Amino acid sequence: MFKDLIKIYQKTINVNFRFDFPKKKKILVFDDVGSDIFKKIIKKNFNILKVRDDREIYFWIVLKQIIFLDFKFFTYCKNYINFTSPKIVITFIDNRIMFYELKNNFRNIRFISVQNGHRTKKYFRDEFKQVNKKNLNCDHFFVYNKYYKEKFGKFIKSKFHLLGNIKNNFVSIDNSKFNNHFLYISAYRKNNKKRMKLEKKILGLINLYLSSTNRQLHILTRSKNYFEQREEIEYFKKIYKSSCVFPKTNRWDETYKIIDRYENIIFIFSSLGYEAIAREKKVVIFPTKTENHLNEYIKLNALERKRLNFFRVNKFTYKETKRVFNNISKCSYNVWKKKYFSVIKDQLYFDKNNTKFKKILSKILKNSN
Repeated sequence: MFKDLIKIYQKTINVNFRFDFPKKKKILVFDDVGSDIFKKIIKKNFNILKVRDDREIYFWIVLKQIIFLDFKFFTYCKNYINFTSPKIVITFIDNRIMFYELKNNFRNIRFISVQNGHRTKKYFRDEFKQVNKKNLNCDHFFVYNKYYKEKFGKFIKSKFHLLGNIKNNFVSIDNSKFNNHFLYISAYRKNNKKRMKLEKKILGLINLYLSSTNRQLHILTRSKNYFEQREEIEYFKKIYKSSCVFPKTNRWDETYKIIDRYENIIFIFSSLGYEAIAREKKVVIFPTKTENHLNEYIKLNALERKRLNFFRVNKFTYKETKRVFNNISKCSYNVWKKKYFSVIKDQLYFDKNNTKFKKILSKILKNSN
């Protein structure tokens, strides 16, 4: 009993208890991640059910659980949904299994999931291995591409829609500015030593090439926080020991505007790299064995594979790096669009202004009146 109380205390130590009641609204967002962009898209008020460490718990809803000694957060979620009676429950954390289990308790409420990141083969192998597939349901699932429709469809019963990245879709593509500079999308993660070691090797190869052509490397930092961004910039400066250009931003929408200013994008393992593809940029890709999305997603014939190798670095050597960079430097945008873009355009769909997404939401809300 004492151990149970300790566990309960540990779970509630960061919880903010509220003693009022949540208002009843037609839309409930499961987790506050993505709620900022969602508000811009639909321009409606909605409830947010926080499911992370900084949970916000309504005392009068959880009181029933206390009486019956049921301290499961899953139960709290069910009670919250029952109390607020939404027409739609939507999440932008597609990898939270609990969301798909909750749907089984609400036949008349539409559950919608929106993919917010790339998922590897390892993810599907590990995440679903102990899950009862029959218990995972969703009404509408918006995914990046056909590959994910197939993969998620093996575990989750839902109607799938090809959307791409919802944030990427929200920012209009600006094709007015082009130059021959290369923008590298940072994969900086100081706590992942294996990844950092690989990135450092690749950055050295990129530096050799750009130095030989008297160019600077433009680097889009992964961090948006001021202090983390400063730390990341110092990391790159130590590697290059020369000036680099760091287009700075602390807003997610400005990130896409920066990408639009560059003709050539370099990336290793980055969802933003695939978003750049959807924005029709010329790309240099350094695929890795653990996160080689291109090999996972595309089934190519001989001609298409040859065209893929035009912009993909297959070996981490200077000779191979030089080959691909020269290809991209000499390739005009028109040739890229006509000959090479078609090979990878389905990596990430681009639904301008999220038209499909808004149409389905509007239809559900209209039918619920």
